[in-house]
Amino acid sequence: MLEEKRLKLKNIVELAYSIVEAEYKAFNNGILDEETAKNNALIAINKLRYNSAGHQEYIFIIDDTNPYPKMIQHPINPALNKTTLDSDNYNVATKFIYGDKKDEITLSSKQNLFKTMVEVTTKENSGFVTYLWNKNSQSEDLYEKVSYVKKFKEWGFILGSGIYIDDINEQFYSNIIKSTIITLLILTIIGVILMIISNNILNSIKSFKYGLLGFFAYLNREVYNIELLKDSSKDEFGEMAKVVNENIIKT
Repeated sequence: MLEEKRLKLKNIVELAYSIVEAEYKAFNNGILDEETAKNNALIAINKLRYNSAGHQEYIFIIDDTNPYPKMIQHPINPALNKTTLDSDNYNVATKFIYGDKKDEITLSSKQNLFKTMVEVTTKENSGFVTYLWNKNSQSEDLYEKVSYVKKFKEWGFILGSGIYIDDINEQFYSNIIKSTIITLLILTIIGVILMIISNNILNSIKSFKYGLLGFFAYLNREVYNIELLKDSSKDEFGEMAKVVNENIIKT
């Protein structure tokens, strides 16, 4: 489930990255001046939104300044734009992954979130950063969140977007519960069907057995009256009952 969400994050950021690439090519080919091309990219990315477990997410852009970057564009909180992201409040990064590698590196102590993003993209151009973040400004509760970041070197843009991991876990367990309920319903239905089939088979066996015993008792003159077997069932017992009935009629 987490890997699927990481892939979704990567695809979303790659989409925004392709917008920047297209505008840069327009500038590089002399179609647009650089400032216009940059503004076109920022305006387009600023409008991008997507839903993740009920939360509206977005793509932010920081620069690649060391040691602490500046916010180029934050669609939800524009007051952050052009500010240096060096506040102690951002010392929330706990883990990161370089590029497309599978190994997640755990930090010995919490580090500046945006500084970590710069370090990751400086080494591998892209990667994942896990950190603690609140879900709304009114709450002080922090939840684990993972962001995918990718750097567009030509303009020094680092594009990123994140989703909450606890939402992934809730969705995972919700899916397990739904799957379990569906499985139990299917097993219950199968059990009822098997019980009905078993009862029908048992009834057919009993009916045929008693009918056959009655036929032999009639042949041995132990009884002098005999009734035809029930042969209405469409299974093998019905066919055998018809054969016995034919012999009863002949005798």
